[in-house]
Parts: sequence; structure tokens; C-alpha cells
Amino acid sequence: MGRADFTDEQWAVLEPLLPKGIKAGRPPVWSRRQLIDGIRFRVRTGVPRRDVPVEYGPWGRVYDLFHRWQRDGTWQQILTCLQSLADAKGVITWDLRVDSTVCRAHQHAAGARKQGDLANPKLDEREVLTAMLDREPDAVTDRSGLLLIADKGFASKEFEADLASRGAELLRPSFKREKRRKGESLLKSVRQLIESVNDTLKGQLDLEQHGGRTFEGVAVRVAQRVLALAAAIWHNHKTGQPVIRSLIAYDH
Repeated sequence: MGRADFTDEQWAVLEPLLPKGIKAGRPPVWSRRQLIDGIRFRVRTGVPRRDVPVEYGPWGRVYDLFHRWQRDGTWQQILTCLQSLADAKGVITWDLRVDSTVCRAHQHAAGARKQGDLANPKLDEREVLTAMLDREPDAVTDRSGLLLIADKGFASKEFEADLASRGAELLRPSFKREKRRKGESLLKSVRQLIESVNDTLKGQLDLEQHGGRTFEGVAVRVAQRVLALAAAIWHNHKTGQPVIRSLIAYDH
């Protein structure tokens, strides 16, 4: 068993949530535990599917299980069940990650507010987020103990007090003049993930240059870009590309 493979305790939780087999006869040569560990190995390391170690089973069997359960929605069902179990035990933390990028309504919307702007470009990110939470209060109220992960641009006693009144907590890096903030050590493990997602959205998808003039227009343009990325991920996965989340092959 590899260092990052399922422990017996973890497998005892997961196994009852898996679909029941319908074929009778001899047990399979490669157990579901081995195959799923093989899937997790590939997701964790990003290796081409043909390079999955043989101790997890033939790479074709590993890929077939992943693709079959992805296609019929099994993975989503398992995830939902695990989240429900964790939420019932109070060991799950809902988090919302926020980047302090200002997303303009139009490529010429700079400086003073102009016709077509969705919001005043001079508003800071805290005011924008507060307005978003006012517009969609269920984003917080439906997730007890929500943890908001942000950068230093969201530092404000008033802003933190407003979040606390909504039932959310702010996790951000501390300034040099501040004492180390509670939970700050957790930021290191998620910082690279956050920056990677931001780079994908802004660097590869040009999300800041959406050109929308209405809320609906912005939503459609964002959806178009995310759909394009999803198609690229699917293509890269199917063709065994070394980097899954990449649009480089579509840049020319």
C-alpha cells in the first residue's frame, strides 16, 4: 500500500457508498480499492493514464472505472454522501475563496463610472463582495461556519465584523505589524491552488476582458470561458496530455 493510498479506516467509510456489483461469480482479480487508489494516484500526480503503477491494476481497468463512474454520475453521488456524513459530524468547513481582482464591465470602463458599467470602478473589493453577499445572502446562510479565504486586500475590522454578523469568518495573511492570525498556517497549503485557479481564469481565459455590459452578459461570457476550459480538460484527459488544465494547444 502506498503512503497516500486508502487506510483501512478510510476504506471502511467509503466502501458502503460504492455501487453494488450485479455480476455473480468469482471475485475480480483487481479489487475496487486497488483501482480507485490507482485513480487517486493519477489525479494526485498528473501522470499519463498508461503510466499508472501496475500494483493498482491494468491502466485500462483503472481508466474504465473512472470514465464509467464519471459518465453515470457515480462520483458526484459518492462526493455528496461523504459531504453529508462529514457535515453531520461537524467536521466539514465550507470555504469561499476570493481574489481582489476588479472585473470591469467593459474594456473601456476605467476611471469614472460610465454607461454600461455594472458597478463603480472605484469601489474596493470589500465593498463589491459585501454587495454580492447582500444580493445572494444564501451563499452564507446555507453554509454554517463558512470560511472566507482572501488576501490582504480584504483587511478591515468593519468588514470582518460584517462577515461575522453573517456567520462567516475571514482567513487572510497577517501584516508585518500584526500578530499572527488564527488559522494562518492553513493558507500555505491552499495558496498555490488559489493562484493556479486565478492564473487559469485570468491568464488563459482572459476573464477580465469579458466585455459584458449587463449582469446577464457577464454571466454568459464567464460560462463560455469555463465551458471552453472544461472541453480542453476533457480533451487533454482523453489524449493523455501531461498537463490536464491547459489551453496551450488551443492558443494558435
